Amino acid sequence: MNLKKQLKQGYRTETRKKVKQTLMTHIGKLPNDLTKEDIDKWEEDCYNRYKNNGNLGRFQAMNFLLTYLGHEDWKLKLPVVEELKYDTITEDERERYIDTVNSNCENSLHKDVADLTPREQKHIMSRAVVFIQTMSASRPSEVCDIETRDVDFERHKITLRESKTHELIIRKGMDDALLMTPQVEEAIQDWLKIREHIQAKNQEDEKYLFIYPYGRYKGEAIGYNKLLRACKEIGVEAGITKVITTPYCLKRTEITRDCDRTDNLRIPQIRARHTDFKSTMRYNQKQTKDAIEYIHSDKYGDAGLPLDMQKKKLAEKVVKGEITPEVYEKLRADLVINKIEHKKNELLGYG
Repeated sequence: MNLKKQLKQGYRTETRKKVKQTLMTHIGKLPNDLTKEDIDKWEEDCYNRYKNNGNLGRFQAMNFLLTYLGHEDWKLKLPVVEELKYDTITEDERERYIDTVNSNCENSLHKDVADLTPREQKHIMSRAVVFIQTMSASRPSEVCDIETRDVDFERHKITLRESKTHELIIRKGMDDALLMTPQVEEAIQDWLKIREHIQAKNQEDEKYLFIYPYGRYKGEAIGYNKLLRACKEIGVEAGITKVITTPYCLKRTEITRDCDRTDNLRIPQIRARHTDFKSTMRYNQKQTKDAIEYIHSDKYGDAGLPLDMQKKKLAEKVVKGEITPEVYEKLRADLVINKIEHKKNELLGYG
């Protein structure tokens, strides 16, 4: 498909696939046989059968085809994307989820590779796969494409050679990389002991970190279905019933947790590798009631309160026995000093 603006290889392949499916399954005509009436009827069917967010990709793919065919005047108006509230799992559910992953491997991690059963090998690989997905805010396709040489334990990151935002991130002078937690590093190290003994069926797959260790697919690189199945199975084992623990659910959960754990939202943006801050904020779907609960909780700082009110709150902590009189005097002195310094900065124009 030759277009004025060339698409990335992955996006080009996906666009071709959508166009082919539309022509063969929905319209039933070859590209050169299409009429304006065919396009109008298909557009109406899409609005009746699917939601706007799904139609966006379909219409974009069709518009590329219409541009290629020279029918610019037939191009479809793209639907407005609806902001949806997607499922995430709670802190308690996430803790159970991780405990389940670890418990599946607890009796096999210290065995020699030769003594591991196929089931034990499966659990150790699933642990590494699922931990990366759960704790690195990665896109699911990126987990399957990780190359062994790009896992850097010294710098605690997994360099990506291609991703949805790869070019934009590199252009900004940043690394396109997944940042590893200690648990992710440990899980990968345990898997590498097995991976060293697996030979890929095809030489071009030898570079990948995740290769099936046994069974009918032995030696083949894993795909998205393996990741999806592993994430969902562990959710069922952990007793998570209200939400299906898909890879995207786990990704959203991690980004949401990052937004809750830090006041510097640049950090979740970097971890999620979003080039636009607004993309990260879409994951932080707090409501008015959440804000009210927060400002009335102990998590809310007192820095914005008047000095007298802050002193009063400290005195109340002494009365309740939460802090000693000595600590009170120290904190009270710090408050006064900070107030004076803040006033100086305001006068100097730095406030």
